[in-house]
Amino acid sequence: MARLRRWLPSPSRRTRSGVTLTRRGWLTLVAAVAGVALAWRYGARSINAVVVPTLVALAAGYLQVRLRESPTVRRDLPPDGAPGDGGTVTLSVETASPFGAVVRDALPDGVDGDPTVEATVGLDPVEYEIEYRARGVYEVGPAEIVARDVLGLVSRRLTATGTDRLVVYPPVRRLTGEATAALVGAGDAGRSSDREEFDRLRSYDRGDALRDVDWKSTARHDELLVKEFTAGTASRPVTVVASATIPPDDGRRGDPNRDAGDRMAEAAASVCVTLLDAGVPVRLSTPDGTVEAAPGDRTTVLEHLAGATTGGRDEGDDDDRDDGARGDAVDRRARAAHGDGREASAHRGDGRDESDRRGPGGGDADVRVHATVRDVRVTVGGTTRRFQRLLDDATGEVGGGAAAGATDVAAAAEKTGGAATRGGGER
Repeated sequence: MARLRRWLPSPSRRTRSGVTLTRRGWLTLVAAVAGVALAWRYGARSINAVVVPTLVALAAGYLQVRLRESPTVRRDLPPDGAPGDGGTVTLSVETASPFGAVVRDALPDGVDGDPTVEATVGLDPVEYEIEYRARGVYEVGPAEIVARDVLGLVSRRLTATGTDRLVVYPPVRRLTGEATAALVGAGDAGRSSDREEFDRLRSYDRGDALRDVDWKSTARHDELLVKEFTAGTASRPVTVVASATIPPDDGRRGDPNRDAGDRMAEAAASVCVTLLDAGVPVRLSTPDGTVEAAPGDRTTVLEHLAGATTGGRDEGDDDDRDDGARGDAVDRRARAAHGDGREASAHRGDGRDESDRRGPGGGDADVRVHATVRDVRVTVGGTTRRFQRLLDDATGEVGGGAAAGATDVAAAAEKTGGAATRGGGER
């Protein structure tokens, strides 16, 4: 009996190879030991006809799982998306030969799902469903495979190395037409319409400059014809500065740093996507760095905001510090990283004072997004409003996916073209 206990794995721990008995295996072992004890006590040799095959089955199961090598797992994740999105995770397990196993994938805290599947690996792929719960940049995996012998008596844990990156974007909300027009107006201030190259000839219209008249073509066609040129539409990026203020720990429940960060990311994502869908390039600065995105490129800003943080707690909860100090620090980082060559004059070309351009607390930002644990405020052209007041409640979310359909912001901007020039600030 002593030799038998030394040969078989202990119930309190696995062997060095990771092999252990399943519940069925332990019951089988107990039955075999009881049979041996009865045979030894009463001399019932016929019991050996049951005991010997049982021990052979246990030994064969041990060798079967012991010789299994760690399989190769290829993981196919659903597309990156916003909280509430999700899809099917597919695990393709490559093995020398199929065997029964329990597959457990490792999911991060921000993703919900049941990643435990019992299947025969090495045949069909293993699938399970997940749902994105919280914004963030996560690693899914590694997968753990608990291999079993044919009879389910012995198991061994095998770990397949390798993880896959999953990005959960912040939600993107649709803004009102007035808010869209104000944002697009911030981009129009940096555009130019210089004459570049000849495009075509057309009939003269009242108000056309005489220097544009093509006199040779006019003489040939016996009507006034003017030259039309293509207009240069070089546009500088609209600088969006996103920041957040976290007060000292006041005993509130939850995670204030996470709450303020999520508010900041949602508002900044909504602003940036609105601008990009309108054809305006964006330069986004957060406490984590600065990125630039061309029109149509949602992925760059959404991925940056997925992992954006607030930069930690502040020493106090002063409103002036909320709207100024941290935003200034982020603005300085943006200028240092990209070397913005615009001159800091008392008045810009769009007629707005430098103080209006900078917004509360200063800093060279066209759009300022600032979040606290209570709310989010957005400043455009000297006008500050709560983020909730800028939302188009009738249409709801645009969707956080980088490939989502573009908002019809151009029509909204044209419809409310004068909204960007309204003065005053709403606090």
